[in-house]
Amino acid sequence: MPENSINISRIELVSPRRKIYALYSDGQLLCEVSENTLVHFALYKGTVLSTGEYDELLAYQEFDDCRQQALRYLKNRPHLREELKNKLYRKQFRKPVIERVLHYLEDKNYLNDAEYIRLFTADALRAGKLGPLRIKQKLMQKGAAHALIDEALLDFSEERQRDVCRRLAQKKISQLAGLPTPERRKKVTAFLLQRGFYHGTIESVLSDNTP
Repeated sequence: MPENSINISRIELVSPRRKIYALYSDGQLLCEVSENTLVHFALYKGTVLSTGEYDELLAYQEFDDCRQQALRYLKNRPHLREELKNKLYRKQFRKPVIERVLHYLEDKNYLNDAEYIRLFTADALRAGKLGPLRIKQKLMQKGAAHALIDEALLDFSEERQRDVCRRLAQKKISQLAGLPTPERRKKVTAFLLQRGFYHGTIESVLSDNTP
């Protein structure tokens, strides 16, 4: 056997649920690897690895750990690239590994910021509870790119903004019916601003629906 080589003398399944295997060399535990790593390197009892190949194995396992964590997050719900990157960083994966995983996910189209933003905006428009500024704020908090947000918001036309704003204003006006007109108008304006509508849109709507 070449000097500085590593002989895999035993492979033991240690976690059936997670499909994790322990690798041994001459009775000593080397490391634990996923089934993905086992298959990727075609490991079996008696496999001989050089030290360089063993380093590659450890690097691949780190990548696979990060990838599996990312896929668990994505299984729960879609994520933006920046949002997912921050979550993986908080799990203490190294930045180069995270970037490698993110590129992998983008290549597989598991991670697609433009599609995420389009769907998020479409859902917000269907709900009819937020103006463009609030939608943009929510997406920016998740790490969305300004250009992609602006492109998605093109579907939120001025006419549609006024319609949504008008409906919300009318509902709020009816809830504040007992207040004097100036106070009612002030509260409705504050409410609509908080919902993310432009001041000009609000003024236009309230001119037609004077509280």
